[in-house]
This record gives sequence, structure tokens and C-alpha cells, in this order.
Amino acid sequence: MRAIGWLLAGICAAFGLAAAPALAQSADDVTDVSPPVSPPTPPAANSDDLLDDSDATGLRPAASDSPTAAALALRPSLASPLPRTVVRPKDPAQSAKLPVTGPIPAIIDREAEAGREYDALGLRLGSFVATATSTTTVGGTRSSVAGGGNSYVSHIDEVDLRSDWDAHSVGVKLRGGLKQIIDGEQVTEPEADAVIDGRVDLSAVDRLSGSAGWTLRKDDDHTGKSVGTWSGTLGYERAAGLIGLKTSLGADRSDYQTGTDRDNTALSGALRLSLDNGAIVQPFIETGVFGRLYDRASDSDGLSRNGIGGEVKLGLASTGDRLHGEIAAGYAYEAIDAAGLADMRGALVEGQVVWTPTDLLTVNGTLSSSFEPTDTAGSPGSIVRAGEVTVTYALAPNAYVLGGVRLEDKDYVGIAQNEWTTTLRSGVGYRFNRNVEAGLALSHKIVDSSAAGADYNETTVEATLTLRR
Repeated sequence: MRAIGWLLAGICAAFGLAAAPALAQSADDVTDVSPPVSPPTPPAANSDDLLDDSDATGLRPAASDSPTAAALALRPSLASPLPRTVVRPKDPAQSAKLPVTGPIPAIIDREAEAGREYDALGLRLGSFVATATSTTTVGGTRSSVAGGGNSYVSHIDEVDLRSDWDAHSVGVKLRGGLKQIIDGEQVTEPEADAVIDGRVDLSAVDRLSGSAGWTLRKDDDHTGKSVGTWSGTLGYERAAGLIGLKTSLGADRSDYQTGTDRDNTALSGALRLSLDNGAIVQPFIETGVFGRLYDRASDSDGLSRNGIGGEVKLGLASTGDRLHGEIAAGYAYEAIDAAGLADMRGALVEGQVVWTPTDLLTVNGTLSSSFEPTDTAGSPGSIVRAGEVTVTYALAPNAYVLGGVRLEDKDYVGIAQNEWTTTLRSGVGYRFNRNVEAGLALSHKIVDSSAAGADYNETTVEATLTLRR
């Protein structure tokens, strides 16, 4: 917790320092409603969002001088999902197991045209644009646990179809892949996503959005098994007047291969009010209520882990050209049905910040908190808090290097068990043309657990080849 506190303080300091020059702009600068240059999407987008519904919910004004476009630009917030509570499944994109190579920084001025020459064009299908990506990875892992590591090959294909309309939008993303261990024990690890999202522009300042999908990911319990989750979100957003409003309802159904005592259904609702006074940095308050219902009591102690709770948080959002994103802090509480289990409660931190101090350098910072289910005897669940910083530097319009650190604290409520994970990452990427990119990534993970014999460290090296269309 202390290290995450320092990480939070560092992100907040950078947020404040980078925002200061923006706050000193003239009134004419502040009221300029033209949309800023879009920064790259952070690899760990904090949003604890299992479904990538950013395009369905972010206020992305059309490139037009019409009054409608100007009205939509009143609050060009970070393209983030609708409010989500800590009970919803953690975003798989925050897993340090994923490849570390990412997008080239958004080069703002003289390098912009050269950089765009290496962007995939996609395929236009009427009023839709389709993009396809195929990534093959060859990697090796060396671990301190029994077995010492393994070598593997993975392949992931993704197809994204998105509308190109002046109003409203709809999109479909299909993604699937396999990771095959090629030495030692022969193991195949699948992963998949199927997501549909969309929005309806009710007026120049009102939007209705929704998403539904299914995802399959490797579980974090070190068993090698997977967890599948069905998710749905329905939201409403209004950006008019001094107070902006954003609200959402969500449902998530999670099924674990390791056993049915963790299978559960979570329902949640959230409301955000923001002060849309035209400033570069704007405050907001967000509240949420949620409940989780398990299929049956845990095998470990026979106790029901059903619960109901709520949360509240205060935050700041920035829409500057150089600093884009939001940070928030608050408190969450979940009352557990079983008298023999402690209630879940604790401070939460959340944030997603993109800072571009120079045209070639991009700093991505994320913070997240979540309540996660467990079948460990005597514990109703774990509180997971994580923070990550990634720095990406463009060596050329088609080449970049990156480095980063991720800290995660997993604290089991009601029992003296804690797991602290530190992950260091670095990588380099090179685009040969619009369609071919090669990457090399290195990561080192250190797990320090209070459970006997659970400590380990793991080093991974990966070479990737990505084809885009």
C-alpha cells in the first residue's frame, strides 16, 4: 500500500505540474472547444473495463464546425467507459502477462505526417471501417518455481468493425488466440473476446450508450485455468450546462474453470456529476451501488459470500492537449451475508492519465482498485489495488522504445494473507510499413506473498510479429 501511495502521489504531482501551464492560459484559450490531438490509449487503461466500450461512451466530437460539434466538444473527456464499480471484473488489459509493445506516441507537430504513413488504413465497407490484426509471439519464461520455466508460441487474431457516421455509432470486435507451451508439460491456454457496443446521440448534448460481450482469460490463481465472463452495460450521458451527468447500469456473469464455488453474478449502478465550467481541469464526484450473488456457498468453509455494497470517490479530470485523463480517490464497502466472514471495506484509487511532455515522449499512468472473489477459507474476497507507469519514446516515426513498472497489492480480507507483485517491463517496436511491425519485449515479475512457499520471480522474453490491415 505504501508503494502504491507513493505511485499515486507521483501521478498526482505530474498531473498538477503538467496542468499548471494549461490553467494559466488566457480566457480565449480556455473557451476554445476544438478537440485536442488524441493521445495514444494507455495499455492499462484503467478503467477496470472488461468491455472496450470507449468509442461508445467517450465524447468524441466530429471534425466539423457545426453547432452540434461545438456542443459535443464542451466536455471532450478521456475516451473512457461509463462509471464502473469495484465489484465488476478487472480489465484483462491490466494483466502484466500481455505483450508490452504498444502504440507509437502521438507525434503532434512536424512529425505527424511522417508518422501517419505507418498507420494501417483498414478496409472501408460502406459506412463501416474494418481493421484486422494478427500477432504471433515466440517467448520464453524462466521462473524460480518448480519446473524453472518454459517456452511457448502464441497467436492472436483480431477483427474490429466500426461505423463511420456523423451521428450515432456501432462497433463489433472479435478477438481470439491460443498460447501453446512447447516444452515440458504440453498446455494450451486460450483467450477470446466478442464485444458489440454502440451509442445513440439523442441530441447535441445527450447520449445513450450500451455494450455487451464475452471474454475468456487465464485466471490469476496460478492454476492455469480460465475464467469466462459475460458482461453488459447500459448508460446515459448529458453534457449541458454547468453540471455534467454520466450514469450506468452493469451486469457481469463470471464462470471459473477451477470450480463452481466462485461462479457469481454481479449487478452494479453508478452516477457521476462533474463541474463543467470550461476549465482545463474539472472536479467530479462519483457514487456507485453493487451486489454480488454466488451460485453456492464456498467448498472451503461452507459459508455464503453474497454481498451488497457501495462506494464514493472524488476526482479531477483534465482535457488539455499535453495532459489528458483523470484521477480519483474514495472509499468502498461491501456487507457480506455470512456472519462468519468479515465485511469488505477500504480506500480505493483510480486513474488514467496520458501526459505528453514533448512531441516524442508519452507517459501513461493508471491506478485501479477492485473487490475480487475468492474461495479461500475465512475470507470473503480480496481487495486489489494496482498502479502502473509506462514511458514511451519515439525514436523515429516508425520506431519506439518503452519502459514501465507495475505495482499490485492483493490483500485478503479477514485473514492474514497478502500478495505483493512488482513487474518491470521494457520493449522496442519497429514498423516496416503500414502492415508489418516487429517487437521485442522483456519483463521481470517478483511476487512476495505471506503464504508459505508462494514467493517467486519470473523473467519473460518475447519476440512478436504483427500484421495489420
